[in-house]
Amino acid sequence: MNVSRWSGNRGVRLGLCQAVSAVFFYLAVRGMHFDRVLQEVKKSSPAPVVGAMCFLFASFWIRAFRWRYLLSPIREIPVPPLFRSVVRT
Repeated sequence: MNVSRWSGNRGVRLGLCQAVSAVFFYLAVRGMHFDRVLQEVKKSSPAPVVGAMCFLFASFWIRAFRWRYLLSPIREIPVPPLFRSVVRT
């Protein structure tokens, strides 16, 4: 039986991950001028971001349909569960 030594210390792992994330977040934003960032965000157009999100959503659906086709000889699986699986990976 292969049991990891971290399997029983879920709280310790969570705390460690949060601490590491906080350190790297601090390193990423130190010296950043947030008022200038906010000005640049206000000046920017949301159209490219919305377009990219639409293409990303469509690509997930296409992948789900592809998996449905690939798995059809084994078992018929509806697209929504496959979509959820594709999004999670």
